[in-house]
Amino acid sequence: MRRLPLFLSAVVLAFFSCSDGIPRGVLSRGEMEDVLVDYHLAQAMAEQLPGDRDENTYLMVEAALKKHGVTREELDSSLVYWCRNSEKFKEIYLDVYKRLDVMAQDVGVEHQEQSMYSNLKTEGDTANVWTLKTYAVLLSNELDNIYSFTLDADTTYHPADNLMWAFETLFFSAYGANDAFALLRVTFENDSIAGVTQRVSGNGPHELRFVCPEKYRKYRIRNISGNIYLPIFKDGFGCLAVNRMVMVRYHRKGYPEPENGEGLLKDTLSLPKVSGRDVQDSANVRLAPHDIRGDRAKRHTIEIVKEKPIRVIRRHR
Repeated sequence: MRRLPLFLSAVVLAFFSCSDGIPRGVLSRGEMEDVLVDYHLAQAMAEQLPGDRDENTYLMVEAALKKHGVTREELDSSLVYWCRNSEKFKEIYLDVYKRLDVMAQDVGVEHQEQSMYSNLKTEGDTANVWTLKTYAVLLSNELDNIYSFTLDADTTYHPADNLMWAFETLFFSAYGANDAFALLRVTFENDSIAGVTQRVSGNGPHELRFVCPEKYRKYRIRNISGNIYLPIFKDGFGCLAVNRMVMVRYHRKGYPEPENGEGLLKDTLSLPKVSGRDVQDSANVRLAPHDIRGDRAKRHTIEIVKEKPIRVIRRHR
């Protein structure tokens, strides 16, 4: 009877490591982080080499794994384990991203444009209005493959504001699939919605630019929302780290901020009131054609009618 507990203890010790409860054959958190750093460095180096890109990537990744004494099977097993602990894996990937960022800066690679946006203030003609976390990690499963956000506008927004959502990406997948999809959506104070979508491919900086459509330029923005979607791989693993997220708001020249919180454009001159509505003085205010037409603009369409077949009338002699 005493041998059974000893046997079970031996099995448990053989299956689990003594320090942190990680199964034998699975990389620890520190080991996983080191391997992923060199994995991405190998991919970056492969892109700079002449010749076949896929072959270069395979050889460089194999060299990186050999450096750590890790096989692809061990890496796959480790990924399966850590994916079940998605929050911990997200923390690992954020540390990987930070280490790669430091390495890039050490060799003189700077994120000048992104850093410039990050240093922008929240007010002014050009401002960074991003108030949320600047990073996110997506995994190719049904629970963690979408990142969504919503930013509420305030009184610093003007009619006809333009936007740019900027961020950096770092992909890691079993089959080298480096594609995701991003959406930037704007809701105006009249409940109209407009947006822009973009395919996000490869590692590096990306931008989604929203130019306010002409028909909405007299309205202020109510809120900004968006998401990044990572496709689900049925027979593999995928991960996407997003960092340095900023939302840059540009005031459009010639469209001053509305007074009293109203959405219609006004000139700085005091305007008379007629039946509780504002009237623009065309003698003192230069209006664009769209502003002159206002909501009275009609869509001109041409209705195409299918011609009837020609009826042949034959006379009987």
